[in-house]
Amino acid sequence: YENVPCLDVSHEKLVLELSNTTATSSYRPWFYQTCTEFGFYQTCEDTSCPFSRMLTIQSQTELCSRLFEIPQHCLPVHTNFTNMYYGGLRPQTQRVLYVNRKHVGFFKINLLLTGLTIIGNQGGFYCGCINEQ
Repeated sequence: YENVPCLDVSHEKLVLELSNTTATSSYRPWFYQTCTEFGFYQTCEDTSCPFSRMLTIQSQTELCSRLFEIPQHCLPVHTNFTNMYYGGLRPQTQRVLYVNRKHVGFFKINLLLTGLTIIGNQGGFYCGCINEQ
C-alpha cells in the first residue's frame, strides 16, 4: 500500500469524531449498531496484529457507554438478541449472496457458515472498492 498516509489512531480524536452528531460520516451510526445489535469490534490484541495494540475489546466497548450511555454489561444481551433473531451462525435465508473481503473480521465468521453462498475477495479491506478513485 504505497502512498497511503498514516492514520491518526488517537483515542480522544476518535471520541471527538464519534461525538459529532451532525457529521455526515456513517461511522457513528455503524458504531451505534455495534453497541445495540452486532457486538462486533475490530480489536488488535495479539502480537501478529499489524495495527495498534490499543484496540482492545475494553477500549471499544467503553465507547458504547461514553458515546451512547449504553452500559457495557448490556452489550451481550443486545448481541444475543440479534443472533437469535437473525439465526446467528445458521441464518435461515434464501436467495441471499454474502460478499466479503479477506482482511475484514467478518470474513472468518463467514467461513463458519455452511450451506450459504459466500464470495470472498482475497485482496483488499472493507469498502476498499468504494474508496478507490
